[in-house]
Amino acid sequence: DITPAADLVIGLDADIVALRDLNPLLEQLHANPGMSGTIACNDDFSIENWKELFGLASIEYPEKTYTTAKGQVRPYYVNNGVVCLSSEYVVDVRRATKTMIELINAKYYHDFFITQRATTLAAYACNVPLNVMPKEFNHLEFCYGQPNKDTYFFHYNMSRDNDFFSPKKFLFKMM
Repeated sequence: DITPAADLVIGLDADIVALRDLNPLLEQLHANPGMSGTIACNDDFSIENWKELFGLASIEYPEKTYTTAKGQVRPYYVNNGVVCLSSEYVVDVRRATKTMIELINAKYYHDFFITQRATTLAAYACNVPLNVMPKEFNHLEFCYGQPNKDTYFFHYNMSRDNDFFSPKKFLFKMM
């Protein structure tokens, strides 16, 4: 259970920086219950891999697909750096994600993106309404470059050189 009770649960990676007032974001998320996230900008799994995973999970492969920033057509596959889930789905999705991690791990041992794939399958298994956030809600540096004035969450990569965090620049100059 989530204590205190919350309408929304937002999961953030450690390499996320909030750059704007989050109230407009929260209003949009409240208006679209379910799971919200930005489509992963790149996916190293093929459509055949995805269809195999959906089959292993006994979930029908979805008719509706999305296009990544790299032009790949995929099922709803979000980058887990920023994911929002309405509280009524948390318990079921958490339970299903654990099951999907075990299923994926049995087939693709040590898959780097196992939690993202498991979250995707869990959302479908639990019939969670799926919402796509604009990239400004999870602005991935390696896909979109430096953040801009519209960026809510900047998803930088600490393992790479990053001018945005150099001592010569002031972090919140855009605000």
